[in-house]
Amino acid sequence: SLSGGSPDVLRAIVNGDPKPNIDPHLLVGSLLYLEGREDAALRELGEVDARKLPNALAGQVALAQAALTVRSDPAKSASLLELARLFLPGTLVDEAALRRAVLVAAQAGDLETFQRLTAQYFSRFRHSAYAGNFRQRFAAALTRMAPLATPEGLARLDALVAPLDEAARRDTFLQVARAAIVEGKTALASASARRALALAPQASRDAERAQVYI
Repeated sequence: SLSGGSPDVLRAIVNGDPKPNIDPHLLVGSLLYLEGREDAALRELGEVDARKLPNALAGQVALAQAALTVRSDPAKSASLLELARLFLPGTLVDEAALRRAVLVAAQAGDLETFQRLTAQYFSRFRHSAYAGNFRQRFAAALTRMAPLATPEGLARLDALVAPLDEAARRDTFLQVARAAIVEGKTALASASARRALALAPQASRDAERAQVYI
């Protein structure tokens, strides 16, 4: 599976005889991807058209291709992430692709897409086991986007986190405050920390953290 796991089984298939009736670019590229050999994996998987594969495999291939192209061609990576989501809606592949698409949009400075995809993630996957990690990466990305580090941007942040429960909203505001401090954006840190403080129980650890950032 391209989503992880040991490459041993796949390596045995690649080195076996007779060879399976599978596109060698897909087979070898998948092995290289699992082994972390990104440049070589891209050369092989770059020859594969995910749209010609069964949906269950196509989504994973498109997700892997997106990961391999994100540094060299972010626009292509974004298109592949969209493709992965179309192939496997409502699955872990869909969620992973959406998380990555948010960060690609942030990297490109595409504020509209960043907000739209973040809203989708918080609405659809707010209870995911990966949501906490996403909030942390979202906060770091947000503080690097100048238009969101403003009073108007904070209003947009309030709207984005509205679907989250109180604890998740508090955590997000604390994450933004911490990331803003790292970026030297003290006004943003203070404003976000005040929002977290308003949601924190008195004398709680989160309240103490918020006070530090204020």
